[in-house]
Amino acid sequence: VLMAAMRRSEAGELFALGGAPDKTVVSDDPWTIRLWTPDMLPEPAGRTVEVRTETPALPANAEALISFEYPHKAATAAPAKLTATQFKGRTLDEESAEGTQAPRSSEYTLRQPLFLQGSRPLSPTERGNAVHLAMQYIRYECCGSEASVRQELRRLVEEGFLQEQQAEAVAPEKILALFASDLGRRIRNAPEVVREFKFSILTDASVHDPALAGEKLLLQGVTDCCLLEPDGLCVIDYKTDRVSPGGERERAEFYRGQLNAYADALSRIFERPVKEKILYFFATDTAVVLQ
Repeated sequence: VLMAAMRRSEAGELFALGGAPDKTVVSDDPWTIRLWTPDMLPEPAGRTVEVRTETPALPANAEALISFEYPHKAATAAPAKLTATQFKGRTLDEESAEGTQAPRSSEYTLRQPLFLQGSRPLSPTERGNAVHLAMQYIRYECCGSEASVRQELRRLVEEGFLQEQQAEAVAPEKILALFASDLGRRIRNAPEVVREFKFSILTDASVHDPALAGEKLLLQGVTDCCLLEPDGLCVIDYKTDRVSPGGERERAEFYRGQLNAYADALSRIFERPVKEKILYFFATDTAVVLQ
């Protein structure tokens, strides 16, 4: 407002104080512009403050108000979001970090993965990630022989889905063993397959803590593979754990909570029942069905 007033020809009092501009505007609708200084302002009117000396009576429900406890106290300490992988006992996972916090500054540098720095070979976790990437993008119909699997891995490198060192960490004979099995043939013949399916769904918080029944939390996850068959869903999770022959069933129990979380979410999303939950261990070429 002041800048606009300084352009008006009626602002002589302002010009006297701050100087006149090079050009002023004359309008058919004149303004009235006056300069007021603090000493020209009127004295504020006096105020009367009422002082009460008596003690007010307490309301009848004063004790109830003082002793009030928030009825959803358990929810105040509960997480707002869980990932399906946390049901297997790990609280830190790639899924946990997905979309949880924006960078603090627009100027930041992404650290190059160690396996691209040439400082060391892939860690067990990175080797497992390489297998999952291969299973996400590999063409099932091109996995009929070890030579064709190798050719597929080469394609994934050429098309940028895998780094060279990642492709070398994927054993073609293990991929071939999967597709030569009953489960692999079932995957190849399924009418519809979804891979690396990401989901975010509201669920009852009792899955985290029975005391939170009735509360809601956000459940996130990424399912390795799901077969959409006419009579229901088959949820498949690939594992690259070090497991000895005969120890698959015991190890599978460790992942039961995770598979149950996947099954519940996918059943709600696709509106179909889940008829099977399968863990496939690449270490021993073994599929375990969880009942």
